[in-house]
Amino acid sequence: MKVALVHDWLTGMRGGERVLEQLCVLFPDASVFTLFHRKGSVSRRIESMPIHVSPLNRIPGATRCYRYLLPLFPWAVSRFDLRGHDLIISISHAAVKAVRKPPGSLHLCYCLTPMRFIWDMQPGYFQYADRLRIRATALRAMTYRLQRWDRATADQVDHFIADSFHVQQRISRFYGREASVIYPPVDTEFFTPSQDGCELRPYLMVSALVPYKRVDLAVDAFNRLGYPLVIAGAGPDLSGLRRRAASNIQFKGFVTDEELRNLYRRCRAVIVTAREDFGLVSLEAQACGSPVVAFAAGGSLESVVDGETGVLFPMQEVDSVVEAVRRLERIPFDRKRLRSNAERFSIENFRRAMREAVGENWYSFCNRRSAQSGLQHLMPAAEASLPGESADRPHLSLTGIEGAAKRWTDVALSLAGLVILGLPLLLAALLIRMSTPGPAFFVQPRVGLGGRRFLMFKLRTMFADAEQQNGPTWAARDDPRCTRLGGFLRRYGIDELPQLWNVLRGDMSLVGPRPERPEFQALLEKSLPGFERRLEVQGGMTGLAQVRGWRGDTSLEERLRCDLEYIEHWSFWQDIRILGRTPEAVLWPKAHPSRPILHFLDASVPEPSLLPPESADQRNSVPLGRDTP
Repeated sequence: MKVALVHDWLTGMRGGERVLEQLCVLFPDASVFTLFHRKGSVSRRIESMPIHVSPLNRIPGATRCYRYLLPLFPWAVSRFDLRGHDLIISISHAAVKAVRKPPGSLHLCYCLTPMRFIWDMQPGYFQYADRLRIRATALRAMTYRLQRWDRATADQVDHFIADSFHVQQRISRFYGREASVIYPPVDTEFFTPSQDGCELRPYLMVSALVPYKRVDLAVDAFNRLGYPLVIAGAGPDLSGLRRRAASNIQFKGFVTDEELRNLYRRCRAVIVTAREDFGLVSLEAQACGSPVVAFAAGGSLESVVDGETGVLFPMQEVDSVVEAVRRLERIPFDRKRLRSNAERFSIENFRRAMREAVGENWYSFCNRRSAQSGLQHLMPAAEASLPGESADRPHLSLTGIEGAAKRWTDVALSLAGLVILGLPLLLAALLIRMSTPGPAFFVQPRVGLGGRRFLMFKLRTMFADAEQQNGPTWAARDDPRCTRLGGFLRRYGIDELPQLWNVLRGDMSLVGPRPERPEFQALLEKSLPGFERRLEVQGGMTGLAQVRGWRGDTSLEERLRCDLEYIEHWSFWQDIRILGRTPEAVLWPKAHPSRPILHFLDASVPEPSLLPPESADQRNSVPLGRDTP
């Protein structure tokens, strides 16, 4: 069995990396996939594994400033090639649960937490370190798209494993999924009480110095108490916290595991002011015989026994922290009780639970796969789908950060195009009115995302009564219905520019399969298998087929093949590349042979009476002289 271990990023040894380390022990032949890897920042066990990084890792300074690349995470995760792997285990608190699993594989997600900063903990991320509200405003603008993407990609996971009952509840609330619980490993063989009977000295806080950890509460509380406090950890808030702290508070920065163990052994107690998902620091401290003062929420309720292994405080307020520390000073703690509580979360217990969970899920997966393969011949081809796929799941281009980037690009460029090209378009419209009778602009029904119909705007290139007699007819090269000016406008795609208004309205996108007329959409769905899949994404002004030269009356099979390739392998950067290639495709088009399409339309274009009823209604609702594709 070939195994892939997928982790968000490897830039330091925290709780998630401890989980990955033990999975590397359980699966020594596995490959590790991660968005970012700073060499030497994790344990020897992890560093010894084959580590595959995303393209983002090549950006200079990315391993230190990766948080600012959040909008690119969905694209980067989609670049991982996991073909050939039977079992995929993602250790996720951000993006990698969205990894695309290959057909016939099992995906287990060890979820450290759903993305905190887009769900119920968003205010805590910028409560005191974002005075101008710049980061909070930017994140708030992305929150809705991120939530849709996060929820949609949760469906790609076959089974969730939560690191605490607190996280299990959050998975159920935000993803609507069930999860089993396996607590993370605590190295109780390494974190042990001191044998020299040293006298307890300062209080200790071990934390990343980031806003949601609420280190500011501890600093303000110990400023008031005057007790010595040592803070071990690094992060972007270090300088601000140093300015805030009194002389009784010392910052240690990054410490090694050996230094951390000595700090645990020699401290009076460990302070935890954040709403922790699990609370690994609390248990490492207890393994070393030190009690904990922790906020009574999240995973701390599962790792700290109030009055026996520590003290819980009810609110994230300075007064509440001060009162909890004073209460702890009055309680005699039993080191053996502290140690026995931590041993419940030992490495051996974690490995045993993970072996059982993987074995049970793999056995069930194999049984389901056997049953499905046995019934495959009874399933219609249209109903077959990849394991874990949902027929009603929105396409990636419609969700998440990349989906938001696509829409923002559409809005920005279409608005800029209308402003810049407004006067030239009016001039072209005036020339059309002067050259032939009839309106300069017209609207034409098209079929868009999900089969929704809309009216597409174009410049008229045909004589006003071109389809009055024979009804809708497919365009052809040197079409006699086309005016001389219309031929020029078509040649350079100028007649399509009014569709920038459709893009701005949200009817279309700049890039996507060309939307079809209702009359032809229904007929081509019957004649070309897969043609209906074009409606999974927004129709576009340009697309992969167009930049490859398949437009007009060229091969519909090739055009459909390009559209399906675009849908299957979509990414935001692919859209950018298509936009960049469009001018060349318009000015110097590839010469593909013309191919009659009547065999797709039952040997002839149907008479108006044979068209779907709604087509006749729409034909009466738009001006004469409607154009053709």
